[in-house]
Amino acid sequence: MNSMTITEEIERFAFHQRPLFVVGMERSGTSILTKIIGREPKFEGVSYDSETFVFRKDSDFFDQPIDMTTNYIGGSSAWEDFEKWFPSIDNWPGGWSAKKCFVLSYFFWAHKNLKFKNIIEKTPSHVYHVDEIFEFFPQAKIIGIVRHPFTVITSFQKRLAREKEAGKPAESWGWLDRTPEQVCERCKHAYEAITQMTEKYEFNSALISYEQLTTEPELTLAQISSFLNLDVIKVGFSDESQEANANSNGVDPLLEMENLVIGRQATSELPLETKLHLTKKFPDFIRKFTNSRFP
Repeated sequence: MNSMTITEEIERFAFHQRPLFVVGMERSGTSILTKIIGREPKFEGVSYDSETFVFRKDSDFFDQPIDMTTNYIGGSSAWEDFEKWFPSIDNWPGGWSAKKCFVLSYFFWAHKNLKFKNIIEKTPSHVYHVDEIFEFFPQAKIIGIVRHPFTVITSFQKRLAREKEAGKPAESWGWLDRTPEQVCERCKHAYEAITQMTEKYEFNSALISYEQLTTEPELTLAQISSFLNLDVIKVGFSDESQEANANSNGVDPLLEMENLVIGRQATSELPLETKLHLTKKFPDFIRKFTNSRFP
């Protein structure tokens, strides 16, 4: 019996792999959620600290890659190896776009060479590429996370201040330099994309809120575990090294409440005038986060 070609392996990988994508608005909790889930053995070895942005281009995939795209698969040296390997693939299935060939090869390469058991990836803006994700990975699951826009604005402002104070160049913090109205508008678009996703892909997508994750972690993680067909994800530590890094009160450092800006404490940091203006500008959207629970 002939062994499978690389193309056939990639096609099989795309069909059988069950990757998890975490999406949403920036500064909404995608990182903390991905890190918590990423501690599970199912995702052992995955570089879940780095976003990929692999769905952002439709062509010229190897032209000026950003650091996060290369870091996910092991850094610039690994990217060079991947770039050399990619052209050797031929006989792609009919009907596959160049983008589909690239994205599937990218994750297949990481899976094979970095020994990823299962793919977990978070790029917030991939919320606008949901249809492509499910086209490329039919058995994928996607979690969209939402957060009160007022706290997102506060998070943007604090992160921007830290980046400037650290003396970082403008190109590293330019995406944070937005007015409250601009941030709220982007939150609204991301929320709408997530709700549309959960309506269209009811059984393979889920919506959770940052506020529930941080105030009711046990319940929220139990819901996520059920969605992902995992044993219940525990609030705590997966190994002794993480436990050693806990605060003196034994709180999971990923859910350390005093380091998180949540609920009324966060919204109160915005000037009343700003909150009133945004509520008047986006009444229906802001109302969704008032006395509401997600999902």
